[in-house]
Amino acid sequence: MNKTQAKGINPTSKKRGWGLEKPLCLAIPAKVVELNYPEATVAIGGVARRARMDLLPDVSVGDYVIVHAGFAIQRLDEKEALKTLQLLSEIAGHQGPEDP
Repeated sequence: MNKTQAKGINPTSKKRGWGLEKPLCLAIPAKVVELNYPEATVAIGGVARRARMDLLPDVSVGDYVIVHAGFAIQRLDEKEALKTLQLLSEIAGHQGPEDP
């Protein structure tokens, strides 16, 4: 077994695309809209969620963060966050090969 296979990646598999046999975690920017450290309310696509800010002690309202498993793990530059959200929106608009 090589390192790629040990990580659950099979380059010849067609099961989930990109040769991955396990689902991926998609990192989507979330905007901090309310902060009561160590918890915050973040907005993701118009949906409010609670997230822990323990790993980002200097986060502020208005910052964009990446949330994984309920914890903000990285702060993002607003320009980069908005660019990522735009790209995700464009991808979501493409339904598949049957689209004209």
